[in-house]
Amino acid sequence: MSRSLLIPTPQGLYCPVGDFHIDPHGQVDRAIISHGHSDHARKVAKKYLAHKDSAGILRTRLGRGISLSTLEYGESLTLNGVRVTLFPAGHLLGSSQIRCEYRGNITAFTGDFGTTKNDTCEPFQPVKCDTFIPESTFGLPLYKWEAPEIVYQEINDWWRKNRDKGLASVLYCYSLGKAQRILNALDPSIAPIIVHESVGQMNVCYRDAGIKLPQTLKGWDRGGKPSDAGAIILAPQSAISGDWRTFPGKYSTGFASGWMLLKKMRKLGDIDKGFVLSDHADWSGLLNAVKETGAERVYPTHGFTKQLSRYLKELGYDSSPLETTNSGEKMDEEKSIMKAFVTLFRNLEESADHKVRMDQIIDFFRVSTEEEITSAIDFLSGNRPKKLIDISTLKDAIQQMAFLPEWLVEESYSHSGDWAEVVSLLIKPVKIDTGKNLSSWI
Repeated sequence: MSRSLLIPTPQGLYCPVGDFHIDPHGQVDRAIISHGHSDHARKVAKKYLAHKDSAGILRTRLGRGISLSTLEYGESLTLNGVRVTLFPAGHLLGSSQIRCEYRGNITAFTGDFGTTKNDTCEPFQPVKCDTFIPESTFGLPLYKWEAPEIVYQEINDWWRKNRDKGLASVLYCYSLGKAQRILNALDPSIAPIIVHESVGQMNVCYRDAGIKLPQTLKGWDRGGKPSDAGAIILAPQSAISGDWRTFPGKYSTGFASGWMLLKKMRKLGDIDKGFVLSDHADWSGLLNAVKETGAERVYPTHGFTKQLSRYLKELGYDSSPLETTNSGEKMDEEKSIMKAFVTLFRNLEESADHKVRMDQIIDFFRVSTEEEITSAIDFLSGNRPKKLIDISTLKDAIQQMAFLPEWLVEESYSHSGDWAEVVSLLIKPVKIDTGKNLSSWI
């Protein structure tokens, strides 16, 4: 029986036969890099191998002096008897799935991959293999992406409305991949396009690779001229707390990410508008990718590995999570949503002193939104609506309509924290035109 040619080690995924690592995070001799994002491409190897379109990105981020060899998609290189071939991953420019073959045994690692249309990179191509190692960043059935063209239109409409109000539009997005994908879809006739320095650096790599991007202005070199009113500014989220955002005027903020699908994520940070745009595969994309490989063994990594592998096992696959040091990334933002309220609740329980309790409540009000304050008051005062349906009945209904096992429905709720949102995301609504909305009936 064949086995996976790749195994987890403290340095990252390793191929013992070929003696090379994939996307390592510890010091190694030879590294194959799936793509240029910093959690996959680190300056830890003596020699690198990647797709040719990743060369500019890697040299910009890791240094011009790195020892780098490149391959085209479909081109192979043999390392100690292991034939290595790169295939498009559809995630960003140069992103590659890595196919390893040795004596008829084939293992494929996706790196980060996306299955929706992306005009700034080659589309995802299924790779036939015996063992499949996919990333599972959005490995829950909650995550289903709309066609990107719909999101692009939403961004342009938001930008245009802000311009008409005399507002600049600050759109947060990853400086590599997401920013260029959005730039490619922006309507430059609306107003000037300004980019953060980190976005500008990656734009050079994309243009050098032949990807068409609209003309952009660099940061605040223009000194915030009046003609910049109504401009859109693309910047990484890390710039939220930076000094660069000194635009002399009013602006609206947006964030483009797959995480924006969830209400609790849209409420985080200094964000006015969330756009659900991801360069990763959604739930359907993951399942389709698994099916198209024809693999018998599937070892998910990076994300909801346990949930996806359990579901695949129930479908008959030999599947278990492939945990690496990078796997199971925790989103500190999720934890922070309830942090202030949990602190308040505990402090109220621990103190009987009226003044201390009042001070705790006042401190909470100072750092909370109006909606959060209202919810907290309802909870603490016991003034909550009477339940008309028990959770067990609700879960049974969701299971039947979404065709999902109970445990996966519960996992979805655990991630979302909102049963109404779970219902809206898992169950496709049936459109019935009654001519009236819900408020008119109740």
